Amino acid sequence: MTTETSPFKRYRREILGRYGAARGLQDVVLALWNGSDYPVALGPILHRMDGQHTRILLELITHFTVKGENDREFMAIAGDIIDQRAELAAAERDQAAHELGELP
Repeated sequence: MTTETSPFKRYRREILGRYGAARGLQDVVLALWNGSDYPVALGPILHRMDGQHTRILLELITHFTVKGENDREFMAIAGDIIDQRAELAAAERDQAAHELGELP
């Protein structure tokens, strides 16, 4: 029996990156996880992706259609994206408060 590595694990670095194409991958992962709270328009996402990121995106979607939420790596990275975004939002709020003189 062969065990295939989940693309959500294999492409973790690309998914959690802090650049435009990575943001697109994150948006799609969150839409797959909870499309009601994280709706996504694929056209603009695909438009800003290069060939490599488009292939990654298609692999993620294809894998999800087979495994769905039964893939632990998928569920974990969805949570990691949410956590990462919350941390980034908090840092941006702190920076804005600091610039306004509300924080030392």
